[in-house]
Amino acid sequence: MQNEKFSVKYVPVKNCFVILPSAWYHRLSSQIAQGVIKLSYEEKDFYLSASQSQSSPTDFLCISATFGKYLNIKEGAEVNVSYIPDPPALTTITVRPFNSEDWQIVNLQVEKIQSTLLHQINIASPNQPIVIWLSKYLNVALLIESISPPFLYGKLENYTEVHVQDATEDKTPGDAIPKEITTHSRYRENESDCEVFLKSWRHQDLPKIFRVCLVSVEKKYRINEGVLETQITSPHNIFVCSNQLREFFPDRDNFSMVYGRIEKIFQDKQSTNLIFTPNDQRINRDPEIIVSLSRVEELFNKQFIGTNVDEKNIWISEDLARDSNLRLGSKIHIKPLNITDNTITSLQLLCPPNFDRETGENQFKNYVRVNSIKNDLVISQNMRVSLEKGKCRVKLHPEDVPHVLLNEETLKAIKIEIIEEGNLEEAQEIPQVNDFRSEDVYVSPLTKILEDSVQVLQMGLSPQRYPFPLENILICGDIGTGKTTFLNFLQHKLRSPPNFMHTIIVDCKKLKGKKVDAVSKFFTSTIHDCVYYQPSVLFLDNLESITSFPSDEENSPDATNATRISEYLNSLLTIYQSSHLISVVASTTRVDKLGVGLRPARGVHVFQTILNIPLLSREERAEFLEFNLQRKVEISSEINFEFYSGKTEGWVFQDLSELCEKSVFLTWKRRRRSPVLEDEDLSRALDVIKPLSLYGVSLFTGDGNNWGDIGGLEEVKESLRQLLQWPLMYPGLFQKAPVKHQNGILLYGMPGTGKTMLAGAIAKECGLKFINIKGPELLSKYIGASEEAVRSVFEKAQRIRPCIIFFDEFESLAPRRGHDSTGVTDRVVNQLLTQFDGVEGREGVAIVAASSRPDLLDPALLRPGRLDKSLLCPLPDEQTRATILDTLCKRHAIDVKDLDLLTLARMTSGFTGADLMAILTQARLDAVEEHLKKSTELQGVRITQDMLIRSIQDTQPSLTLEEINKFTRIYNRFLTGDNAPEDLEKIQKATLA
Repeated sequence: MQNEKFSVKYVPVKNCFVILPSAWYHRLSSQIAQGVIKLSYEEKDFYLSASQSQSSPTDFLCISATFGKYLNIKEGAEVNVSYIPDPPALTTITVRPFNSEDWQIVNLQVEKIQSTLLHQINIASPNQPIVIWLSKYLNVALLIESISPPFLYGKLENYTEVHVQDATEDKTPGDAIPKEITTHSRYRENESDCEVFLKSWRHQDLPKIFRVCLVSVEKKYRINEGVLETQITSPHNIFVCSNQLREFFPDRDNFSMVYGRIEKIFQDKQSTNLIFTPNDQRINRDPEIIVSLSRVEELFNKQFIGTNVDEKNIWISEDLARDSNLRLGSKIHIKPLNITDNTITSLQLLCPPNFDRETGENQFKNYVRVNSIKNDLVISQNMRVSLEKGKCRVKLHPEDVPHVLLNEETLKAIKIEIIEEGNLEEAQEIPQVNDFRSEDVYVSPLTKILEDSVQVLQMGLSPQRYPFPLENILICGDIGTGKTTFLNFLQHKLRSPPNFMHTIIVDCKKLKGKKVDAVSKFFTSTIHDCVYYQPSVLFLDNLESITSFPSDEENSPDATNATRISEYLNSLLTIYQSSHLISVVASTTRVDKLGVGLRPARGVHVFQTILNIPLLSREERAEFLEFNLQRKVEISSEINFEFYSGKTEGWVFQDLSELCEKSVFLTWKRRRRSPVLEDEDLSRALDVIKPLSLYGVSLFTGDGNNWGDIGGLEEVKESLRQLLQWPLMYPGLFQKAPVKHQNGILLYGMPGTGKTMLAGAIAKECGLKFINIKGPELLSKYIGASEEAVRSVFEKAQRIRPCIIFFDEFESLAPRRGHDSTGVTDRVVNQLLTQFDGVEGREGVAIVAASSRPDLLDPALLRPGRLDKSLLCPLPDEQTRATILDTLCKRHAIDVKDLDLLTLARMTSGFTGADLMAILTQARLDAVEEHLKKSTELQGVRITQDMLIRSIQDTQPSLTLEEINKFTRIYNRFLTGDNAPEDLEKIQKATLA
């Protein structure tokens, strides 16, 4: 098809195809896939392929904006277009990335490039650039070095080989890439010409690029008290190192009156190149800002500027940063100036409307006086100044005077005019960072990991580059333990002297549910900010919100999205951290909650330093309560914070904060004038606050028996007091004891002898939380689910400690290993053994197990350090049965004056405590039935001796004599250490799991 001219239009497509005008598209519809589109522009020819699915409704030829820029074809340019049919097939093409960053991306995304290449380009030509999009916001640019067979152009097929050369192997041909990259290409043919070029490049006067730091007004950083605060906060003073002043002014010995012009370097989010040239278009071209240069060592001590001073840092006031749209880490260019003392006759203050003339003139005079104490103030043409009533612009007369030196004396001879002007464009507000100070936030428990984090980041991000690699830090802690508070406080430390690191905090919860494309766009923009302001620290709070998914949803869309986000973050950090001073500090509840892409089984881990937020000790809880309440309300001297710290065992920062808030609220509610926090307020708040650790935990809420409600078993109750109650009553004594405390107990005995009732009484008597676990409820038919259920129980117990875990029917959960054909209970036993005495420990968690068949338990569970104390709950004898009957009668409000309990005890030989309870229940029913024959009212129901005797005669014991003998024989063997079950061969070979 003959040549035809079209105008080029950029469109947001992600491929290297051209979109033909609709007229051409319809004429070539059946031939587009088999032909080549030739573009001729500025004496260059480009061979491209046309889109088969799109056409331009206008007469424009449309191409990707990114691809067009690499071809050096501007939007709106006119190009000659022609069609060439039947291009030859290519067997091999050789490409080279444009720079080292593209080379790294290619290495990391080989499989992605292979799978998407033919969807984005079909035609290749030597010395022609191509762009490959790896995602919506990530692309790489490649230059086609050669093709085989060596035609002028060719078509890529499914089996065409693509060879990628290292970007550093040799030079890229200059006619195929943007002009500014190939300045040296003109001298490649002649070695002497190349040498001339290199010499001229070395002697170019490159601008001085500095990184902005903000000065502090705190007196502890000053050399002496004589340093005036106005000198530090003036928007016309900046502070640089002595060596830089000597470079700026090599002919001067005195630096008392030296000046320079600063220009902001704009951030280019499309590039991570931080090498600036004199013609760099990113340098600000706004009206110049002239400042006075001072030596930072004359004003501030080493505590402020650090022991290893980075000479590329400059220090400016917050006012100057605000007026110039600068922030910590911004890059500026400083050009030294030799200021001449120009003379002006008058100046005009262009002020906002309704600006009082007399007040404005006085404010400007005061402004000059304050800022010219050390050096004369430089006022440049059209300069903005911030007065108390607003911003004004200064216009000098004569207008050809670029700047003038002013002080209080010289200003007297100058006429000042106030002229109303529209509101000046406000400077962009500098984002404020939460300022956490140790006197406002209780951070004593976090001090150790705070120091460790600062040290790790200082080593990796120091401009002097110690021989330590960059490390990322992962902060782990349960909900409410203060992870966000820690990140904010660490951010404050890193931004403060002498670190001056740029920080960005991202709450990943706000990104939860977003697709990978949106998340990748956000993090790409954020990482570009980190590159520009480096050294930078990126804080990712609640990282698991976007990188994890429930274990039962591995193939769901959310799981796929989370996996892709994890892999993208890993790839992004790997690329940028290899060449830039960027570290990441993330927080999560647990390491295994992060996506697999961020914790690979092999290779380098993303987070090399993992720190856990410690639980609050008893002393720290008392300090926190007193610390917080003192800042909110007056406190009574009678409050014992040690008592409340003992009542809040296992509570975290958030729980204690809510307790303080509730206490203060109750105080104000009780007494609005001059409120004083009393012990009553704190106690009432403690009763209504539910700590985070109890959410999702089903605690046992029985009838709350105590020792007096259980008849008999005196020896067992005394042993339980010694093992569980004494350590809580005398913690100091037991902490000093050289022996390991026994907190694993096995209660065994015949069914109905009171084992479960004893366990419930333990919790009430000791004041402990009680988790009741029935053996079979943890077993599941799904692989791994039973072990997960066991781990979950112990994790919940650790959160609400001190507490007791009670395993009822323990033999059904932990039988002997090797007798289960499915292997489920074997794995459960292994998990229990790990939890009982594993490396994690179980301090504050007591374990009580109940079983009627201890011989069926796996022997490993009964070894020291696990269930190392076994207590027999025997069948009650005659005297014990009488005691049990007396206790039961008192609990049920039965008058025992007319009852002969010893006679009843003799008649119930072989009965258990549960059987005796059944006898009383049946007797009560008989009494109610007999009473209803006489009256319809239930008052005055009386249980007699005869009723109890009849109930005994009608009730059979739950255990036969044969069963009693069998249990007695088993327990005797168990006590002697021979606990092999008699009926081992009868044990079922499969379980319900």
